[in-house]
Amino acid sequence: TKNTLLIALCFALKFVSMITSLARRALRLDRQRRCFSMPRVSLTQLYPNTPDPIAVDDRPQYELQRTTLDNGLVVASLDTHEPTSVVGVLVNAGSRYEDGDTHGHAHFLERFAFKSTTESTSFVITQALEKMGCNVNATTSRESMIYSAEVLRKFTDDAMNVLQDVIVNPAFHIHELNNAKCDYVDLIHKNATDSEITVMEDAHEAAYGRKGLGLPLYASRRTLDLISGESLRHYVSKHIVPNRMIVCGVGVDHDKFCEQANKYFGKMKPGDDAKIQLEPVEYLGKEVRVHSGDQTALTHMCISFETANWHSDDLIPMCVLQSMMGGGGSFSAGGPGKGMYTRLYVNVLNQYHWVHSCNVFNAIHTDSALFGVYGVTDSPHAKDLSEVLVKELKGMADPAALTEEVLNRAKNSLRSSVLMNLEHRDILFEDIGRQLLTYGERHSPESIVSKIEAVSAQDVLSVAEKMLRTSPTVVVRGDTTDIPHHPELKASFTG
Repeated sequence: TKNTLLIALCFALKFVSMITSLARRALRLDRQRRCFSMPRVSLTQLYPNTPDPIAVDDRPQYELQRTTLDNGLVVASLDTHEPTSVVGVLVNAGSRYEDGDTHGHAHFLERFAFKSTTESTSFVITQALEKMGCNVNATTSRESMIYSAEVLRKFTDDAMNVLQDVIVNPAFHIHELNNAKCDYVDLIHKNATDSEITVMEDAHEAAYGRKGLGLPLYASRRTLDLISGESLRHYVSKHIVPNRMIVCGVGVDHDKFCEQANKYFGKMKPGDDAKIQLEPVEYLGKEVRVHSGDQTALTHMCISFETANWHSDDLIPMCVLQSMMGGGGSFSAGGPGKGMYTRLYVNVLNQYHWVHSCNVFNAIHTDSALFGVYGVTDSPHAKDLSEVLVKELKGMADPAALTEEVLNRAKNSLRSSVLMNLEHRDILFEDIGRQLLTYGERHSPESIVSKIEAVSAQDVLSVAEKMLRTSPTVVVRGDTTDIPHHPELKASFTG
């Protein structure tokens, strides 16, 4: 009948539709299988048409090259043959070369970097950097200033042009100075609430007095008011001169880089080093205490000693000692494994729940250095923290605690830290420049690693013993009521 034929026709159409859908699905699955299936690759034989592998010991050795321009400017480069380069300028300048009445100029220049110059406005400079995709940076320490730019290799000439302009020709327009000072006031307020910064500043002042290395790195409200365009021009003309500078590049061709350095910095006139008097450092080892009666606040305490400087034969053993002491915080969001076997972790953080953090630190300079332990705890345990820090510092000179396993772990940690850091272009750039400023030459990573491997247990113990014979520098911020004063703490190390 007619109805029966219609029903049969509907079933037939549904059947055809189902078969078509299944066929499409099978075709789609086949395409996916062919697209995502991995070819069988041998794990023991070379893949066809690939170059032969190069053994690690046969890799190209990139040698540092140096050239001194006619005006005394040193140009150094290391070509890593990468598509990205880091170029910049390092200057022998910083808070150490200032005085107590005008300190802060060097750090203010860091905050004022890449503003308008006598040749360009800040807008034009920013636009040029953005077109290059350039990452610029300016940093200041107690003994050096660094201006750097990370940029694609083909833009190094443009980057050097910008660096020369902002370093040599700053305009110091009054409106930009006022804006920078307003920002700097915010930085002063921020630093005042950052205990780590204030403790490190206090430690330098207590160790060296208010001169040279003991001068504050940052400007105060008083000295900030004394900073003017004229005083900044005087500072730049006095310190940023060719015989106090290193122009350094990583990932650049040396001949081309020398041409660029000569084009942009070759006309600078040498400065008169006689105008910059660097007073010999005098280590005092005193105390700074800032009391707070707030029992809910944390107490920060730092005990440090004078130790090996950049030129000392004890420098590498001291770094091994630092690696051995280690430390960290009571909570780490990154998970376990970061220094968990260092001495401060094992003896302090794993033993006393009231210790929020405990770290070893060092601040190395040309002719002196500080090495110490910095701990943070709840105010009711302030005295307990002082006892723990004294115990751990004295334990550095204990031969029984320095086993072969502990020594090897510290040396391996230091060695890997050095080599992994030097894999980064910006750190490699800074390492080359700082070594040339400090030594006049660069010690290769291989020579540093060999010195680390040669460190013995007696070398580490000797460094610790020499250190502990100096007067301790003590800084306490928080509830200082029950913490022993400097004479008592000093006696605990000599008794």
